[in-house]
Amino acid sequence: MKNTNDIRIYNYVIARNPNYEYLELKKVFKVQQKDNKNISASLEGLGLYIDKDGFLKENITKTHPIPIFPTNPYDIALINPIPLSNNILSCCKFDENQIRHINYADGCVKIIDNYGEIIEIQAEYFHQLQNSYQDQIGEPLNISLSIKE
Repeated sequence: MKNTNDIRIYNYVIARNPNYEYLELKKVFKVQQKDNKNISASLEGLGLYIDKDGFLKENITKTHPIPIFPTNPYDIALINPIPLSNNILSCCKFDENQIRHINYADGCVKIIDNYGEIIEIQAEYFHQLQNSYQDQIGEPLNISLSIKE
């Protein structure tokens, strides 16, 4: 990631693991910093990846003759942000007590909360949406990701 100050626990990110063909979607559960240059994050696998068209897909696991174990922690250079799109947002299940409607256009996320109030968040990436929501509202944005049926 370009700006490592942005990464927080519970952020969704893309992990590049050289042992796998696909860029996997993962959730940050720990951030480690040895010094200002060496930052890593421990990531939880979700069994999902984002295809070239920006849609969420289930990971396709290929059998490998030598057992490969997940790499944790990931160096920050192997972690990428998830670009925001309505395709990605449509795969999110938001807490009904927080969000009634959400839409993304031109770098702005518009949320109608449970009280009918409009919240606008400037964001290019999914983790920026998560972080800005928490900063503005004071509680984390409760999300679960799944494949669009």
